[in-house]
Parts: sequence; C-alpha cells; structure tokens
Amino acid sequence: MTKIAQQAEVLCAEMLHRIAAPTKYIAGFSTRLGRQLALQRTQQSIYCWTEEVALAGAPISPIRLYAANERRNSNLNAKNCPNLKVGNSLHYWKFADTTSFQDFLNWYDQRPQSSGHR
Repeated sequence: MTKIAQQAEVLCAEMLHRIAAPTKYIAGFSTRLGRQLALQRTQQSIYCWTEEVALAGAPISPIRLYAANERRNSNLNAKNCPNLKVGNSLHYWKFADTTSFQDFLNWYDQRPQSSGHR
C-alpha cells in the first residue's frame, strides 16, 4: 500500500465504518447514513469509488461515472461493498492530498464543513 493511500485509509477508518476487512486492492467503508465508499489502496494518489449521488455542493468533481452494468474492479463485490458492485452506478474520484479527501468525506457523509479541519 502506498503512503498516501495509507493516510487516506486512516482518515476513512476514523470517520466511517469498515464494511469488511480490506483486500490488497481496496478498503470498503460505509457512512453513518449508509452510503458506501471503496478506497483504492495501490495508487500513488487517493482514488475511491462511491455510490452515484447528486453532486450539489461536492468539493470536487468525479473523474468518471460507471454505468450500472459497466465492468469495474472485481473487489467491488457483495462482500466488500455491495452497493458498489456491478448492477449499481458509481462515481470514481481522484484527490491530490488528504486535506481535499477529508473535505470530500465530510461532504459525502453529509457532515458540517469545518474549513478543512475535523
């Protein structure tokens, strides 16, 4: 796992709930409202998949929209993150740093924004 992915995973673990034990490639999390997120653990930047949600107020735009029937990472399955498996539309995101990722997590979890600090 890369250092930045490890830092992102620590943030997720502090702010969200793990769905299952992480795989080599992804770590699945759920927000307090039940929205799911899968963090990609092997990249040099922070990448994650989320459920397709309305983007109003999002601090960043997704880099890709997966159609419900579109192929995706095989670790996005019923065990690791059932809401992100094939059959569901999802967004794919990229973040330059942990600060922007934390702002995103606050938005995705619908937490009050706090100027980039918890």
